[in-house]
Amino acid sequence: MGVSGAEVLRNRGAEGGRREIDLQAHRVAAINRGASHIPDVPSATLAPLVQAGQLSATTDYATCAAADALVICVPTPFTKMIAAYRAERGEAWSRK
Repeated sequence: MGVSGAEVLRNRGAEGGRREIDLQAHRVAAINRGASHIPDVPSATLAPLVQAGQLSATTDYATCAAADALVICVPTPFTKMIAAYRAERGEAWSRK
């Protein structure tokens, strides 16, 4: 989850259950604890949504099948985010 996804969840989470899907299991675990990794969206904002059952996270894309709506947010700038993601996983990446 990035800034855009967090803002969507924060602003729409009070209307009903929202599920965040992320590739990174450590981010999923943090969100499910109510802990934010995004400076612009403090944990104090996410935690009440998690505690009320209005926000949860998973790495399971199969949960999309039951969704009424999907909001897809991609990282910007994309190349820097991919490089960071691959670096976290110990993979080499270069822009060609």
